[in-house]
Amino acid sequence: RLESLTSDEASIQTDTLLLRAYMQAQQPDKARTLLKRRIADKKGEIGYRLLAAMLEVQLQQPQAAEQYLQAALDDDPNSVLAMMGMAYLALQQQGAAIAEEWYDKAISVAPDDIRPLQAKIKLILASDRAEQAAPLAAHFYQENQDQIVAARLYLSVLQRLRLKEELKKKLATIVKNHPDEPSLKLQQANIHFADGETEI
Repeated sequence: RLESLTSDEASIQTDTLLLRAYMQAQQPDKARTLLKRRIADKKGEIGYRLLAAMLEVQLQQPQAAEQYLQAALDDDPNSVLAMMGMAYLALQQQGAAIAEEWYDKAISVAPDDIRPLQAKIKLILASDRAEQAAPLAAHFYQENQDQIVAARLYLSVLQRLRLKEELKKKLATIVKNHPDEPSLKLQQANIHFADGETEI
């Protein structure tokens, strides 16, 4: 049924479902064939190149994945998802410095997008430069104080770095700015009883 649906009304959403079905049925060749056909038919739609890259990652073919990601960047040099895909491939090959360069590129083209910053901070926290994470999260929060995700990112970094007093002060400010977020009030209450670590 999915095959007939995608042949009649092809869209990236229905094709994604069909690709998932092919992979569950262990038919990667059918998935590759579908993606190659869509990429040829829908030139300029980088979504299919990104899907193809994800498929090759799943099939443990990093070189093929990189080729698709590079093609996506050729079509759209500002694609944050393609840059993050490149960073992921670099990390798989123990290339943390190269991954961080890709995150920086993504941050430069989309400074309001939290995803590359979040990934960069996670990378820094896992390194011997963990103390650099707090200023990065603080700056993003200052630029996006109306976004609860920016606040949560900053709080999670402070908690991860065990900066308890700074966490208490910042949490008090954020609770005032976001009074309709009960989870923040709960976090504020819990801090008085125990320390914990939060994954970004």
